[in-house]
Amino acid sequence: MRGLPRPFAKAQLDGFEPAFALDARGRPVVSTDAWSGRHLAVPETTGWRQLTSGSCWYRRPQWTDSDLTCEVFDDPAGESGRLLRVPTDGTPLRAAPEARTFRRNPDLPGRVAVLSKNGWSRAVLCHEDGRTPARLDNVVELGPWLSRDELLVTREHWPSRQLFRWDVTTGAVRAALEGADLVVSGVRRVGDVVGLCWTSTEQPRRLELVAVDRICQAARLSVAPGSCQIPTPARAVVIDGPACRLPCLWYEPDQPPRGTIVLMHGGPNGMNVATWSPFADSLVLAGWRVVLPNLRGSGVLDPSLRPPRPVRYGDDDVADVLAVVRRFAIGPVVLGGRSYGGYLAARTAAESAAIKAVFLLGGFFATTDLDGAVHPGVAAFLGAPGTQFAPNRPPAAVPHFVAHGRSDQRIPVEAVTRHADRLASGSEVVVLAGEGHGVRTDAGARRVFPALLRWLDGAG
Repeated sequence: MRGLPRPFAKAQLDGFEPAFALDARGRPVVSTDAWSGRHLAVPETTGWRQLTSGSCWYRRPQWTDSDLTCEVFDDPAGESGRLLRVPTDGTPLRAAPEARTFRRNPDLPGRVAVLSKNGWSRAVLCHEDGRTPARLDNVVELGPWLSRDELLVTREHWPSRQLFRWDVTTGAVRAALEGADLVVSGVRRVGDVVGLCWTSTEQPRRLELVAVDRICQAARLSVAPGSCQIPTPARAVVIDGPACRLPCLWYEPDQPPRGTIVLMHGGPNGMNVATWSPFADSLVLAGWRVVLPNLRGSGVLDPSLRPPRPVRYGDDDVADVLAVVRRFAIGPVVLGGRSYGGYLAARTAAESAAIKAVFLLGGFFATTDLDGAVHPGVAAFLGAPGTQFAPNRPPAAVPHFVAHGRSDQRIPVEAVTRHADRLASGSEVVVLAGEGHGVRTDAGARRVFPALLRWLDGAG
């Protein structure tokens, strides 16, 4: 992690699900994040032992029959991968049976739980002998059966995604874990062991292994934070926007802020929940107030806060950004974002004199920048019924920091760098060889994040 801000040295599990697999005895194989090496590892008495090596990216470990497999990416951009069988080097690991699309109750084989997805809506349906006797809405992820009548499910109550015990017979729903702002994912069971991933704004993503009896006996189970907590976790704040409520995560530094950074997610249908971010942590440690908003078009699933989609992208959501700026701005304001979030930051900068600078990480300036994209996801979004963009406009007359991967298949680098001559004085453009969409490699991170923090010194 030489050359990177301190928070990037905090190891965590990969964000790509599944981030771990359990063998027949409940022992885990985990995949680690970019800053921890992107390898698979297993626990031993003296620590973790890597199962993979080299410069490839290994993720999504799974058991297939009796083999441990994973996705492996030879290119650091992570755009195209292949399935790989992983040797365990003599470790006596054995595959565990696992249902992938539904959960059959081992005590009542005629009872099956299925996760239903319809647009933004999520619900678990419990089928029994051809009937549907129970339904639970607002479910993000379907977990395993805990007992004859209880099912583990993850529900979103923004900013958290909490684990609940659902009794399909009585309809009772009880929180399984202590802590209001946890984000839980990847819940699976093998034998008497339940494994889950969890994070919060102050805790890197980690693995928790829990005995089934402990979950059943405790009113709420306490998960122990690791040694990587940060001192100032984010606060969840919901503000009134022009057309709907806007849920935001708000980080405040220990000292009076030098200014405000509004950091937009990509997508545009991504979202901000209470997950730890080494980048946001680094900005807060550098003295900035940092706000991560969910605007119109955000993928928030909580029905009480789910924002509508914009009528026009780059217009309605820009009005939302301006509402966030009015609510949180102190000192000079910098807007930044990844992918679509960078586009949104660039468009909003022309609308307020309070905005002094903009940064784009794998972003774009105009919809014409997407014309040469070869990624199917971009074509699917642009061609979706009802997708409309506001007219393009020149970049705002404020300094811009632009970092873009030369191997980006979503947004061609040449389409973005052609705007460089029109950027204001004080702007920087960094083209990253071998990098794809965003910043995913260690080499790219060492070039981008220290340079960005130095550039921000001039803005604040």
